[in-house]
This record gives sequence, C-alpha cells and structure tokens, in this order.
Amino acid sequence: MKFIAQRTDFLDGLEKTYPVVATKSTLSILANALIETEGSEVVLTTTNLQVAIRCKMPANILEGGSTTLPARTLFEIAREVQAAEVAVEVGPENVASITSGTSFFKVLGISKEEFPRVVEFEGDPVFTMPQAVLKTMLHRTSFAVSREDPRHFLTGLYFLIKESHLLLVGTDGRRLSRITCDLNTPPEFSASIIVPIKAIEELEKMLGTDGEALVFLSGNQVGFKVGTDLLVSLLIDAKFPDYEGVIPKTSASRAFLPREEFAAMVRQAALLTSEQSSSVRLAFSREELVITASTPELGEARVAMPVRYEGKPVTIGFNPRCLRDVLNCMDEDEVNFGLIDSVSPGVISGEGSFMHLIMPMRLPEAES
Repeated sequence: MKFIAQRTDFLDGLEKTYPVVATKSTLSILANALIETEGSEVVLTTTNLQVAIRCKMPANILEGGSTTLPARTLFEIAREVQAAEVAVEVGPENVASITSGTSFFKVLGISKEEFPRVVEFEGDPVFTMPQAVLKTMLHRTSFAVSREDPRHFLTGLYFLIKESHLLLVGTDGRRLSRITCDLNTPPEFSASIIVPIKAIEELEKMLGTDGEALVFLSGNQVGFKVGTDLLVSLLIDAKFPDYEGVIPKTSASRAFLPREEFAAMVRQAALLTSEQSSSVRLAFSREELVITASTPELGEARVAMPVRYEGKPVTIGFNPRCLRDVLNCMDEDEVNFGLIDSVSPGVISGEGSFMHLIMPMRLPEAES
C-alpha cells in the first residue's frame, strides 16, 4: 500500500477517529487504526469494541492495500510535521514508512486480519434528518446523561421513535432533559434504543449545520452516517426508566427570566459554594429573585435581579452547576421556570419542545 495525502486531510481524519481508540485494552490491535484504500480515497477506522468510527479522506493512491498502525502515533505525527503532504508506504510485515518533507518515520503495524469487524448496514436508513436539528437535540440533552453510573441505562441517551416523532431523553437521576421533533418515518413504525454517551459525544462533533444525517439500526447496533463518515455503536441493553412519571403535570408558580442575566447571577452566587456546600438558594417573590449561598469556610453571597413571577413565593435550593449546564445549552432570550414548592422538581423550558427537569437540594433548616 502506498498513498500521498494532504497533511490537513490526514490530520482531520485522525482527529475524527482517534477519540474512540482503546487506551487500556489488553488487545493491542484496539490501539491501532485500520487503514484501507478505496478508489481514490483512504478509509480510516478505529474501535474500542463499543463504538467505532469510519471516515474517508481524499488521497493519491499509488498502490492499493490495507494495514493497521498505532492511532496515537499517527495522530501525533500528522499534528507535528510541517510539510503540506504526507506519504505513507507499507511494506512486508506491515512496516510503514511515513515521509513528510524532511521528516521520516518507520512505524510498526499489525495485519488487518486481527482488526475487529465493523458492521456494514444494508438497506435504507431507519430515518434521516437535518444534521443541524439532530446536533441541537443532542446538545440540549446529552449534558444531562451520567458519565459513570452502575445503572447502565443512565449512561446513555434514550431515543424513542413513535408516530412519526423522535424523542430524546437524557438523565443522571438528578436532572432530566427532553426534546422532540417530527420525523419522516411511517406513523406505524416505532423503536426505542439507548445509545452510550461516548457515541453521542463523538456524534455531536461529527454533525455540521448542512446536509442530512442518516440513522441505521441492525440488531444491537446503531449507525449514524454523516456525509462519508460513519459512527457505529453497540446499544445499551437495558430498560429506560419511567421518566414521564417524575415530570410535574402542572406548576403552581412560574417565573419568566432573562436567560443570560439569570446565568450570570447563578455564577456569582456559586463563587461562595464548595463541594461540601454545593447549593444555591433561590427565593422567588412577585418582583424579585434573590440568590444566596453560604459556606462556613468561605463566607456568603447574595445577588438579586428583577423577575416576572406568577404564584406564591417559593424558596428552593439547587446545585448551581446543574442550573448553569441547562442555561448554557439554551439560546433563548427568556426561560420559563415552573415551580411547585421547595421540595418538588423545577422545570425549565424555552421555545419549542425542550424541557429540563432539575431536582432540588435540601436547604438547611435555618434557611428553609
């Protein structure tokens, strides 16, 4: 195998595929990227056995073939060399010679026969949708998914396809984000899956603002095709919890808040919190929201802002990071904050179908 590629194309392909490379596996082949020639393109594939990414890059193919080479080494070479082109030639025993300008590297590889097979999806996708829409939906839900939890269903994003709608739900047990959109699927088609958060994070990076995303299902795997790039992931084999049962049907009180000012007030109050005292106290009244925080070893903070508020006064505590996360994922000028009392979940929403539930934190008796 021998090809010449633009350094920028080579680096771009490795940046897309390198993040899923297994770093602590006993299988040395999982640290490698599969490199194959296909027509006038080079195909790069990496996998950690749960998630796989395949992308294509244009190249001048001088001799076809395939091999696997250490992904981290390739990524660092492509990042550090200065010349415009990178030439790769693979000889016997999968030994690769990599040349870029005056730089030369000899890299030892492993035969492609040892590389795990990545599923090939056949037939039409389950659905297609604009990349920009899917990217926004993932952005507004993925932050609420747990990164580590023995309850595996909390470490993935829930997809529900039903009656020509797509619903996404992410939760870590303390907060929950939900969003829906219309789909081009037949009304009678339905499916529900849980996609691991690692796959979702990489998919977000792949998605752009133009074009369509294609979604495939095959057994216990899902595939997302974005342009010529493909992400494949195993599904989490678990039942997603009854999220609808925890969402309040009505709110006794409601605040309408300018999002950026509210986020700034939360950030200021959070300056006087710690890991041990990690809550801010929100006191809602008809014309004012007062946010306070108190930490014995640091001191106290008090900030206030005018508010349009409907209902009885409510004082409630929240984790400021959870508040900041949801406010940062939104782009509306004004957010709607629904409340019941000091011990029930609060519901933040904006325009469209997006809804975020956040569980309150217990306030000290003196404050409550």
